[in-house]
Amino acid sequence: ELARVDRAIAIAVVALPELVDVGLAESLRVLALGAERAQLELAEKAHRGLSAELLGAADAHFARSRTQGLLSARRDRGASAWALRLLERRHGEAALDALGGRAATLARIEVEVRAGKLALGVARSLADEYLATLRR
Repeated sequence: ELARVDRAIAIAVVALPELVDVGLAESLRVLALGAERAQLELAEKAHRGLSAELLGAADAHFARSRTQGLLSARRDRGASAWALRLLERRHGEAALDALGGRAATLARIEVEVRAGKLALGVARSLADEYLATLRR
């Protein structure tokens, strides 16, 4: 069972940059918190893991971040950055210029994401807006 934990950790380490790019790393951490605790406790029992003090400190830090809204803000920033990159990858810098520039487009995306819209939907809406300017 410890081999499965090691493999899952290795996969997560490789995938983490992509998860951060997509803005899902914190969501994944929230969903997997219970599983992570179980895995860490299993590793600790095998004398390979973290101490109870370190685990408690990590839990306290996570709880503080969550109650202060830091996780939500970070998740929104990540999702907004992902939407901007998606728009730019699909339509190039010309799309960002047509939508008011990189900073203005990112600001528009951030407003929509903070309002609860999905980053993919925001990117698609802006892409549609850009494509409409090309048809004029």
